[in-house]
Amino acid sequence: MPVTSSELLIKFLMVNTVIWAAPIQLCMLSSYREVSYVQDTATAILQQIDDVPGKYSLKIVTTDDVALPESLQSYAIQMTDRLYATGSDCETGEDTDPLPPCKVRQQSLDVVVGLRRCQAASGGGGWIVLMEDDFKPCPNAMREMASVLLGQLDQPGTKFARFTQGGGVVAFPADKVLLYAESLMSQVEYKPCDWVLTGQWDSGQDYVHPVFLFKHIGGVSTIQYRNKEDYRRAYSWLRDNECSDTVKI
Repeated sequence: MPVTSSELLIKFLMVNTVIWAAPIQLCMLSSYREVSYVQDTATAILQQIDDVPGKYSLKIVTTDDVALPESLQSYAIQMTDRLYATGSDCETGEDTDPLPPCKVRQQSLDVVVGLRRCQAASGGGGWIVLMEDDFKPCPNAMREMASVLLGQLDQPGTKFARFTQGGGVVAFPADKVLLYAESLMSQVEYKPCDWVLTGQWDSGQDYVHPVFLFKHIGGVSTIQYRNKEDYRRAYSWLRDNECSDTVKI
């Protein structure tokens, strides 16, 4: 029997539902640095999510100065609508401490645009996990994170869920992620994104996983002054971690 137009439409919707129905969307942001980690981390993530089929999809949002390897091209969203930080320190490179310097403001703006792009691609449901591209999953990390997000947390009552230090891997209910982006945008001149994250942009509960599920492998920062040896020594407690260590920050 010939297939009717209605049957074709149903099949089309079913296929597209499968494509976009993953309840957890990984939103990895990647901007230029002298040493790239994105292939290492993304490949490890893809290997692990194969073991939990139907739970995850991956999007890698890149700035215009990043060229992903061919193996990751199908996951890419280019940040064609990138916002750029402005100010005299963007030209001089001076440190404006205690206010966020230009590179930190740029990082916040990239998070804003990246989250907007991932939210638009998510279909509006489930969880969106904001990831820096230099955090590599520990063994069974993706399975454990899915168990927490889909089996333990009350999504409407959750503000965010964090699975490593700082803002390295943070999950948001998809319908709240733009609230964080808007709050970050309004405070970009005054606070870095990890300070805004723990602020009062939503009334839900913060969840911090008891152990690290992702290891920070980045030895070269996108923010140049953080690559200086004195900075690395002073803030190693923020940057360095080991799988299954207790999350303290």
